[in-house]
Amino acid sequence: MSRSRRIFASLGSLALLGLAASCSANKQTELVAGVSTQVEVPRDIRYIRLDVKVDGVSQLCNHYKVFDGKVQLPRTLGSVPIGQKGRVISFVLTGILTDLSQEELFNDCQKPPGFSTTPGTRVIRHSKQPYLTDKILFVPLPLKYSCFDKDCGTDQTCKAGRCVDAAVDPNRLPEYRDSLLFGDTSTCFSVDQCLGQTAPAQVVDADKCIYKVPGGPPPSPLPSTGLNVRAVYDGGFTKEILDIETKDLAEEGYFVPDPAKPQEFQLAPGMCDLVKGIDSTKSPPEATAHRISALEVSYACNSKTAYQPICTSELNKIVTGSPEGVVPSSPPKAGCTSTELKIAPSALVVLLEKTQSMGSFYSDAAITAALNLSLSDPAFRNTQVAMRYVPRDTVTEACDAYADPAKLTIPFKLADAARADLVTQIKSVKDNPALLAPPDARLNLDGALTGAYALLRGLGAANKYNKRAVLVLGNHDFVNNCGAASTGAVAAAAFEETDPTKGSLATYTVLFGPKNAASDAAVAVAADISAKGSGNKVPSYDAREQPAKGFEAFYQVVGDLGACVYDQPTKGALEDKDSLSYYDPIKQTSVVVPFVASCSTTGTGNGWGKDSAGRIRMCGTVCSDLRATLTASAVLAGQNNTTPPGIPVFARKSCQ
Repeated sequence: MSRSRRIFASLGSLALLGLAASCSANKQTELVAGVSTQVEVPRDIRYIRLDVKVDGVSQLCNHYKVFDGKVQLPRTLGSVPIGQKGRVISFVLTGILTDLSQEELFNDCQKPPGFSTTPGTRVIRHSKQPYLTDKILFVPLPLKYSCFDKDCGTDQTCKAGRCVDAAVDPNRLPEYRDSLLFGDTSTCFSVDQCLGQTAPAQVVDADKCIYKVPGGPPPSPLPSTGLNVRAVYDGGFTKEILDIETKDLAEEGYFVPDPAKPQEFQLAPGMCDLVKGIDSTKSPPEATAHRISALEVSYACNSKTAYQPICTSELNKIVTGSPEGVVPSSPPKAGCTSTELKIAPSALVVLLEKTQSMGSFYSDAAITAALNLSLSDPAFRNTQVAMRYVPRDTVTEACDAYADPAKLTIPFKLADAARADLVTQIKSVKDNPALLAPPDARLNLDGALTGAYALLRGLGAANKYNKRAVLVLGNHDFVNNCGAASTGAVAAAAFEETDPTKGSLATYTVLFGPKNAASDAAVAVAADISAKGSGNKVPSYDAREQPAKGFEAFYQVVGDLGACVYDQPTKGALEDKDSLSYYDPIKQTSVVVPFVASCSTTGTGNGWGKDSAGRIRMCGTVCSDLRATLTASAVLAGQNNTTPPGIPVFARKSCQ
């Protein structure tokens, strides 16, 4: 990655653009476009195509192979337009994965750059700025993984997974110097020193993507911007070091929203979308092509800026694995990609006690900690959720009233859509305690469970779902009042159902509210319901004295409900040679799951296979490990009063 690898580095090259410098004695005028990337070469990029236009008229189209035994990035392009201020110079940089013949490369330039015109296009960066006289300005053209597979057409460019205006204010561009691009100066960013030891970022505000570094403010010798952030994409498939930005100009990195809290940072809006996996600029929101799985943070150095290159040998290690930039002798195939897997559909009925015995549950803390935050997990992206108060009003209901879908407080809807309704309902009770039934009102839980199971079966065939479950949130009176042998027996019968048209139904319990004699009596019954209703996989949770346990309870249910079974990707079914991966935010490691044939045939082995419906499933310890990771992450977040990060699962296709 030396200066000798520039595309054009001398005035003699300018003739190739069909442009000429002014003959006056003015200062040299130039736009220097710098190419950079942190993706893996040649796995993710094999060629770059560079197009230059002046006032919309094409002046240059060339292709360059980015490796030849060694990686050959970054490069620069110097241009001197006809000496008239205000002329618009446009650079379009295309990252191409497909290996192209010389004839194909030549023919490609006969077409405009684009995903639909250039085979194998993975990423396009477009920068358009007016020409200023008497200055040599640096125009960065970073090829970021956040924009891979995002088609923004011909007039826009991609930044942080969003399509935005390609126009750049030249007054924001710095005057060119080598230290802005080449990582062999004393000002380069050292990955080993600055991110050699990292910690997982803790969520402060999930909606706004505000995070904090564990352990308090940074050491005093560092300024308030003395933190660095690295984004982990697609379960560890790629990592990128982010740049610090200002709040009003944040586009592709992060900023410190409050200087008084230097340990907290906020992602730019587009980067926040990539955490959530949705492009919020679209109506309705669309899934992003890629997703941020985790954020790693460190206080070791001053924050990296957009105009601070990574030190050469360390950048070589990022893009090739070798400090010398030597490309592996057997590089991955050109089709090696990573795709997020969508959780197979699930359904959940929440039975929420609404008596005075449960009154202390209805609080702002419960709304935030127990319900609102839990639904941010990706496992709920494809889960239908309904909620019903028990009892529905302020008096005990009849035992046969619980199966009526018209009496659901919140009808079945996707969990993300149900989130606001759940919060609104709980807040309404908090603000008006008169809505609570007397403490002696019977819950008729055996009848309520039977009705909830009927509601779940009313959704359709059992094989449409990964899992269907009931979650009971209560404080007392978990006994049978509607004639069943016991509430545990009702849960056991639903879980052990052998009729394939009905399917197995799981049941879980969480105790909230005050600890007293009545709630003490419910502990053993709740444990019996959860044990028999989950095949002894998930215990009952007692969150009366430790509300933080509610985090663990909800996320254990989420993991059991949504983990380990996924739909096939829309762009081609997985093959046996493919693997799955997810990122463990606590261990800060990428977990790769191989294909195991026995997982498909007998449901055994430690790997992934396919179930009878053709869906992808994990078997053995790899499934239990994922569920344990979900739980551990939730417990840690609960201890720190923060939100657990989502842990999506990805398919790595055609990488072998």
